[in-house]
Amino acid sequence: MNFRCHVREVFFEETEDDYVPEKRTLPEGGKTVLLVGSMRNNGNSSKFADELNKMLDNQAEKIFISRYLNNLDLLVEELSKVRNIVLCMPLYVDGLPSQVIRLFEIFEKKYEGSGKKIYVLTNMGLYEKQQLVNLFTAVSLWSRKMGFEYGGGLGMTAGELIGVLIQKIPFRIGPSSRMEKGMRKLADAIRSDKTIVDIYEEPHHFPRSLYIMIANKSWNIQARKNGIDPKDLYRKL
Repeated sequence: MNFRCHVREVFFEETEDDYVPEKRTLPEGGKTVLLVGSMRNNGNSSKFADELNKMLDNQAEKIFISRYLNNLDLLVEELSKVRNIVLCMPLYVDGLPSQVIRLFEIFEKKYEGSGKKIYVLTNMGLYEKQQLVNLFTAVSLWSRKMGFEYGGGLGMTAGELIGVLIQKIPFRIGPSSRMEKGMRKLADAIRSDKTIVDIYEEPHHFPRSLYIMIANKSWNIQARKNGIDPKDLYRKL
């Protein structure tokens, strides 16, 4: 969504020093890592990664790219020891998040070898599943360039809605039921070291018009919380 409004104030806050992760030793061989590519460590990408890990009997390790932004070389070194990497990330501007692109670039410079399998677990705020095509294509092309095997993935739409619902009702019930089935197929592929065709899932029996209405209402609520009249969101400059 593009906002057409006046910026009333810009301010800066001091923050704590950037987090610097300690070097860890990951098991060699068949280890699976769920690599969260969102800057929100408690966001939907992390939540969906947790759901996938349950289906993998909690045998995978979850790692956040955001904790390695100042030392992506270390992250590449750690990931060089694992077999399966599941990229758990949101769709940003019809493509990959910038931090994931940076990691890909470091991989190309620092990593030598092959033998890895790359899977994708992605979500987005939009409703239309075709918006995810570019993201899947980008990961597939990068995997081929690196000599890795692309294992396929699951793309889920209306991520903000599903992220809220799975905290209230079981993942397998209601609008998220199709996502749950798709995620099981992804988990089975990872567990058996197989490749699947990319899966695209929209909410089950949840109309697009209703989703848009709820989304627009939430923007208005957030605008009021920040001292903005909802009408300003539609102002033409």
